[in-house]
Amino acid sequence: MAVQITYFVHVTTTDNERGLATGSASDVFKQRLADYIDTPFPNGESYRDVERRVAGFLTGLRLAYEGGRVAIVAHQAPQLALDVLLKGKTWQQAFAEDWRHSGAWQAGWLYVLPDG
Repeated sequence: MAVQITYFVHVTTTDNERGLATGSASDVFKQRLADYIDTPFPNGESYRDVERRVAGFLTGLRLAYEGGRVAIVAHQAPQLALDVLLKGKTWQQAFAEDWRHSGAWQAGWLYVLPDG
């Protein structure tokens, strides 16, 4: 049976409050997301690394919560990885369609992890 996932966005960190993302000014970072699909951020990971990490998490989630419901709280990259892994988007599509562009925040986003 599928696992129903509700994703909640963790929005603020001390870096966010200082206008930083991965140690860089966040506006510079946001303009170059596609540059980091396969290349890690300085002192960080690439989006493909996040995708692999989230895929491993989903494997464990399926085993532990088959047929259940779970909530996840995380930042932007893991949510976009869910769009890539569970909604079949490319990274470029995930960036372009990210709700953060329009400010269309909501209380939670629903994802379905299908049967293995």
